[in-house]
Formats: sequence, C-alpha cells, structure tokens
Amino acid sequence: MYVSMIKTYKNNVFRFKELILIAFILFNLSAYADEDDNPNVFFDSTKTVHFKFTDVVDGKYNYTVDVIWTPNSYLAIGEGSPAILRFSEKEWLNSFSVTTSAFDLSGDVLKKAGYYTSDDWGYHKDILSTVFTIDYKSLSKSSLIDNAHGGDAPFFFEDVDFDNINNLVVLESGVGQRSVDAYKIYNFNSYGGRVPDLYSVVDKEPYTWFDTKTKINKEDKSIAFFSSGGACSSRENTYKRVGDQLKYIKYKKWHESTSEKLGFVCTESTYNIIDGKKVLEFEVDSFYDSDKHQWVEVCDEAAAVHSETWLAFIMCNDVCLAGGLSR
Repeated sequence: MYVSMIKTYKNNVFRFKELILIAFILFNLSAYADEDDNPNVFFDSTKTVHFKFTDVVDGKYNYTVDVIWTPNSYLAIGEGSPAILRFSEKEWLNSFSVTTSAFDLSGDVLKKAGYYTSDDWGYHKDILSTVFTIDYKSLSKSSLIDNAHGGDAPFFFEDVDFDNINNLVVLESGVGQRSVDAYKIYNFNSYGGRVPDLYSVVDKEPYTWFDTKTKINKEDKSIAFFSSGGACSSRENTYKRVGDQLKYIKYKKWHESTSEKLGFVCTESTYNIIDGKKVLEFEVDSFYDSDKHQWVEVCDEAAAVHSETWLAFIMCNDVCLAGGLSR
C-alpha cells in the first residue's frame, strides 16, 4: 500500500514538473512570436528604412531623392527621426546630400507608398529591405513665401531669402519653438550646386530661425522671425533683402506694464535698427477684453466706443481723452 502511494506521489510530481516545463516553453515561444510580430523590437534607432522620391523638379533639374530614414518606432508619424537625403540628377550631374534630425511623413503618404498595408497600421513584412517609392508630384507642398504650412512633402524648393535663387527647404517635424515644425534652409550657387557647408547659410542666423511662426512679406521682401515667450513676453526680429544681403531692420518686444486706470496692460515696443543699435520708434499699450476675448489697443477710441465692458468705458473717457496711460 505504501509503495503504491509513493509511486503515485512520484508520478504526480513528475507530471507537475512536465506542466511547468511545457508552460515555460510556451511562454518563451510566445515571447519570440511577439518579437517577430512587433516591429518596435527592432526599430531601436539603428535600423533604416529606404524611401525613393521620383520626379523631384526644381527648374531645369529633375532629381531622384533617396531617403535613408532611422525611425525610433515603426509608428513614427509626427515623431521626426534622423534621415539622410541624397539628391541625384543624371542629366546635369548635380548630386548632393543633406541631413535632418526630424524627418517625417504623414500616415496617408506612408500607406500609399506601402509602408503600412492596412487601415489598422499593419506594416510591410519586408519593411527593412523594401524601397518604398513616392511620386513627389503627388504631394502637397508647404510654402514659406505664402505663409502656408502643413503640406505632405518633407522638402521643397523656394526662394525664401529673395536672392533670385531657390533654396532647398527641409521640414523638421516638431523641433521648432513650442513644438511647431521648423525648416532647415540650404542655399545654392548660381550654377545650381549646393553651397559647401563652410559657406552655407544652413547653420547661420537668421536662417536657423525659420519655423511655422515665421511670417514673410513677399511685397517688401521682408521676413519676421517671431519668438514666443508667452502672452506678453515675446520677441520679433525682422530682416529685409537689401542688395546682396538680408539686413536686420526692426525689433519688437512685448512686455507687461501697469496702469492706474487699467491695471495690467501689454506694451508692444517697436525699434528700428540703425547702425546696429535699437532705436525706439513707438509703443502701443493694449488690455485684454475678457468679454470679447481679444486684445484692445488702449487709445483706439473706435474700439473703446463699441465695447460694453467697464474697462473699455474707463479707457475711452479717462485714459484716451487724458492723453494716454498714467503709469
């Protein structure tokens, strides 16, 4: 009887060990399967994806652009990652490479190229060995000159500094101030070749300030570079094409002021740049009309008359007619 019980006990222990071993094997197989199915396991910032843009036209040049992209994740939409862009032009033998720290493509463009194979963001099974071809002509383009942003193309050609030669503009996703898109600017010589880095504008101010908050006036050939510091602590530097250079011509700053009548006001100070020095041109004071949800110029009587707030009434009768703020 005791022998039988011992045998039964040993058999049960053996079977229990078998179950543990089977569970361990299944767990590891599942882990390996997850690794195979999850591209983020091998998208570790060392693997690259190859895109080829065709029919990239800039004047007489028709480029093919090979992009070697190193995404941090296969779902890298809106999360710019490093890339090398190789521009090749066979007819004129005009080829060059540029880099960006934040290359990005929209989900729609990636789907059309075959990077994603379904609406649930399934990825191409040979994602690392496939060359994904994109027709550049089919992409919408941003335009710094027209202050239009949000295009699909990750780069475009445009004369952003009014020297009558197109620049190569490379979008850098989300790396600008307050996480807006920034633009990397490359310049070319009169023969169409990219200017060597030593003489390039790519790392020089004000070219390093281009982002979606930059405003270009193509009528007077000026560029206003806005730097956001909050509701009333921002800056703006304006440059204008004068001869063969971009000349620094104007500086604006916004700062808080106090008023006996209105309390908090925001003062906008505008300076002309004369012989490299800031010379005050004028100042404008505004208060925030909480009813209308907008800033109102303190001595803009027309705005004051049409406002029904108490502050506007005081502004019109005690401030504007008295000749301005009493600080």
